[in-house]
Amino acid sequence: MKNNSLNPIRFAEAARFGFRVFPVKKAGKEPSVPSWKAYDENPATPEEIVAWDASVLNPGVTCGANSGIVVLDVDSAEAQTLVDSWNLPATPCVSTGRGRHYYFRHPGFKVGNAVRIAGTKLDIRGDGGYVVGAGSLHESGAFYEWAVSPDEVDFAHLPSIVLDQLKAKRAPAPKRKAAGSEPGVSSRYPDGVVAALASAEHDATIKIAEALDGERNDMLFSAGVRLAAMVAAAGAEWGDFADRLRDAATSTGLGEVEIDRTLASCWKSGSENPDPFIATARKWVFLSKPNGFYHVESREMLDVPAFNNTHMNMLEKGQFGGYLLRNDFIKRMHDFVYEPQSPEGVIKRDGLELLNTYRSSGLEAIKGDASPFEDFLSYLVPDADERSHLLKMIAWTVRYPGQKLRHALLFRSEHQGVGKTMLTEIWAELLGTHNVRKSTTEEITGPYQGFIMNTQLVVLEELNLGAGMRDYN
Repeated sequence: MKNNSLNPIRFAEAARFGFRVFPVKKAGKEPSVPSWKAYDENPATPEEIVAWDASVLNPGVTCGANSGIVVLDVDSAEAQTLVDSWNLPATPCVSTGRGRHYYFRHPGFKVGNAVRIAGTKLDIRGDGGYVVGAGSLHESGAFYEWAVSPDEVDFAHLPSIVLDQLKAKRAPAPKRKAAGSEPGVSSRYPDGVVAALASAEHDATIKIAEALDGERNDMLFSAGVRLAAMVAAAGAEWGDFADRLRDAATSTGLGEVEIDRTLASCWKSGSENPDPFIATARKWVFLSKPNGFYHVESREMLDVPAFNNTHMNMLEKGQFGGYLLRNDFIKRMHDFVYEPQSPEGVIKRDGLELLNTYRSSGLEAIKGDASPFEDFLSYLVPDADERSHLLKMIAWTVRYPGQKLRHALLFRSEHQGVGKTMLTEIWAELLGTHNVRKSTTEEITGPYQGFIMNTQLVVLEELNLGAGMRDYN
């Protein structure tokens, strides 16, 4: 039936094929009745069907055991390419405004709903779902029409590949994912919440799809608020996650206006109360070799008991670190290194992930007037040869951050306030202040000097000669 704009029996035709039908708003997908599920449980009366056929309402077709069908909803060229690769058997098919609906015979056992199969706009409408039927007016102005009618070919058995896709979609989300693999979650340093967000999104869509009629909007809100709080804490973009929830809610029959209103409320509530565990966990990395937690910004290392004690307000004593690790809220890595010559962030070596804690200064060279700095150095270091050597040292450390100087520089002056501190501050800005360590005689001569490995420049502003010449040397 190609001229659906003139079809006066849209609802009656669908009912003739054995489908349970109900009315959908004109040029839309939202039911025009309080509960479309009521018409899935008890078929519409002949009088209702006649009245609907005389209106401008679109026919909705319930999927599942009562209508005897499962529908594969293709809504993009990418999804169509995927479906074409499956070599599906001939079966009734409706051409929609943007794709196709493939109708298959219900297998006799419960078939759930799923959205975004293989990451494309490809959905499965089974028990508890519905589609807009043939003869409907699409919002684009096109009509849904049978490309292959049930009068031309019988409903094919539901292919195993479709069931496999449904099982894969409903399987537990993978525990580990590469940082930055989800929308909006990326960083120079590893973000351990990527897998947690993916798992929470997966769980939310399953809960929405399985919610009972009358409880679906409440489930959308409760699952959405939880996910929104996690997304806000992770600093991710809400839009992509909201789209997944919208797809899941649409497949259950919730109306578009209702869904959008609920999702807006989810984000408002969730963003105002970001998940405190994720907000804290994003600042840390767990390193397996030293068996401790590393604070990325301050570069502080805490063993497991110290980390748990520091965050006793988050969970019961001794449990916080384990909670973060079990829920994939925190990134696991083998160890950290400080390698200015290597890329910043995560580097892989011998199959292990290492965190390169080096960060450049972020400064870029531009042309300008360097005379103020030259005048300052002339005042600070009057001797031309010594001043030239100083400039070469500074230039070397800036140009070759991964190569250490093999000698130290000693400044002596008879008076205070001549500019030694100013020079070291300028030098530190060129290298990045986080790559410079201000130390003391006691620290530099003490037993723990591991900090030297994670710096480019160590500055001792005062030397204590009271301990003798050995420390001075």
